[in-house]
Amino acid sequence: MNEALRWIQERHGKDNVIAAIIHRDEKTPHLSAYVVPKDPDTGRLNCRRFLGGAKALNEMQTDFARVVGRPVGLERGIEGSKATHTKLKTYYGALERDAPEHKNLTPADLEPQVLKKGIFTRVVEDPEQVAKRISQTVQQHYEPAVQSATVARTATKRAKEDRESLKQLQSRLEPLVKALRDIPT
Repeated sequence: MNEALRWIQERHGKDNVIAAIIHRDEKTPHLSAYVVPKDPDTGRLNCRRFLGGAKALNEMQTDFARVVGRPVGLERGIEGSKATHTKLKTYYGALERDAPEHKNLTPADLEPQVLKKGIFTRVVEDPEQVAKRISQTVQQHYEPAVQSATVARTATKRAKEDRESLKQLQSRLEPLVKALRDIPT
């Protein structure tokens, strides 16, 4: 966290960083820094100079990853990613949900349905419409299971990353613990 704070102070000016707090209220500790965007040339507040739009923010993220993240084995997020985040309610709902029973299709499900019925005419689904209807039915039925599998896959990946992180931290901590054991009480 010291490297992150040093990067922020170098980027925005040490006098502009009025507070920095490490939060351990979530699974991953994180740093919140409060920076006053004071322009050194004019002495006035100037957020645009600090942030400078999407391109400058992208460059700032890349620089932070290079200077602070890379030395400790972190990689920069995917540039331009359109990643979507799962809402907590959806995430925990998927964990609690039971797997659905298998969907059994009947011959009647496969028959083209009547779309429009007139006195002398009737319009029925063509094979493409039948396939689309059946696919939608199956997808809707299994959507909760797909969500649960996605949540489980994400949790498994995160657990693996956490185990690796723990191993790295333990190996870094081991010499310190050993040195402390040798100090007489």
